[in-house]
Amino acid sequence: MRASEAPSAPSPLVRRRIGARALIVTIAVLAIGCAAWSAAWLYAARAARHGLDGWIEQEAGHGRLWTCTNLRTVGFPFRLALLCEEPRFEGVVGGKDRSASAAAARVTSAIWSPTLLRISVAGPVRVRGAGQDHALRLDWRRLRAEVSQPSASRRRVAASIDGLSVRIGASGRQPMVWSMAHLSLAMRPSSKRAGAERLMLRAQRARIPQLASLLGVSSPVTGSLDAILTHAGQLAANLSETGIEQWRRAGGSLDVANARARQGKAHISASGTLGLDGAHRLRGTLQAQGSHLGQTLARLGAPPNVIMMNSLVGGLFGAPSSAGRGGLSLPLTFAGGRLSIGPFITSVRLAPLY
Repeated sequence: MRASEAPSAPSPLVRRRIGARALIVTIAVLAIGCAAWSAAWLYAARAARHGLDGWIEQEAGHGRLWTCTNLRTVGFPFRLALLCEEPRFEGVVGGKDRSASAAAARVTSAIWSPTLLRISVAGPVRVRGAGQDHALRLDWRRLRAEVSQPSASRRRVAASIDGLSVRIGASGRQPMVWSMAHLSLAMRPSSKRAGAERLMLRAQRARIPQLASLLGVSSPVTGSLDAILTHAGQLAANLSETGIEQWRRAGGSLDVANARARQGKAHISASGTLGLDGAHRLRGTLQAQGSHLGQTLARLGAPPNVIMMNSLVGGLFGAPSSAGRGGLSLPLTFAGGRLSIGPFITSVRLAPLY
């Protein structure tokens, strides 16, 4: 063959053989990849089940029993989910025997993001105490929660509930029924205070008949809370009466940066620090500003001219109410089992929380 001649092209038969080999190699690589991915998913599923079984066994050692009528691992190929049908709990909570049940619960994690857990629970949830004639029933349209913990300092817990209803029933008594259009909660470690958690709470269109009767209003309440919970580790380790008492004795407090509530035309905002006294009652002081609160203050036992006196004092000292015209700016004090608004002790008595 002359040097100037180009090499001859492969024959059709050779080209077919090369294409077939490339196809076989591609299929083999895909098959190996799928097999490896399946093996990894199965390994992760077994590890998740093993971890859950270990947690259930640990809980049983503390007298708390968790069961499912059917526990399945689903989500292949890109997610890993544990689906518990008809979960049930029996055990001691707050020093008392309790039982609870739900329709279903699901915990999901993406294979590529195992530190992010998504939790959903199907209601209703029923809670009953042993030997007690009253029961708690919680139901909702949707409940979602997320737990993210890429590191201890970046942990975050968030939950949201739509269409929440709460029913507390007792034999021979009219049941108490509360409702809320939306409730959201978020917690994460505080960036400014060691051992503390930042707590953010939002509630929309909450209807609580007992509160409405006390305040003399019927429209729903919308509110929010942004606060720092100190010594949060005490509560995280033991969320019971014993744990709350340890938190109180350690000097735990709720430092409220901003709390807001609106009901019809009336609205109030407050900031301050709250805790518990030796009798387990609320104690502390919140500096509050609000407007259109005359009817509520009267029902709480405050003199009807409290707003006028507040405006007068503020004017004398050159510090008009930050709540605006006709508004109120006075401290709310929780002390000795009573609520005081400014210098006036109201008819509200504070019951022990546990």
